[in-house]
Amino acid sequence: MKYQRLLRSILVVWIFLISAQSGFAQKDIATGTVLDQNKEPVVGAIVIVKSTKKNASTDADGKFAIDAKAGDLIDITLLGFQPLTVSIPASKTVNVTMQEASVDLEEFVRKL
Repeated sequence: MKYQRLLRSILVVWIFLISAQSGFAQKDIATGTVLDQNKEPVVGAIVIVKSTKKNASTDADGKFAIDAKAGDLIDITLLGFQPLTVSIPASKTVNVTMQEASVDLEEFVRKL
């Protein structure tokens, strides 16, 4: 009888510790989609959280997920597009459309 009570107590403590640990391990994840002006996915855009410098890139569908909380500012950049700065909304879902940048090739080469 004492043995069963001890096992139950250990099990309760173990479950409590596991659930508490998983609660602390949760992070704020913001997700989003980056499209171009033709509503096509922008592949390989870099997404950076300004305050933490954490970064991610968009996948083949233009989607990304990054460790950021509501109110954080993120920069979204890709060569050939105008850079964007966006605030993470309370929903933690960001959907943006990037505009192509008009770049003079000769001017670009001179800057290199």
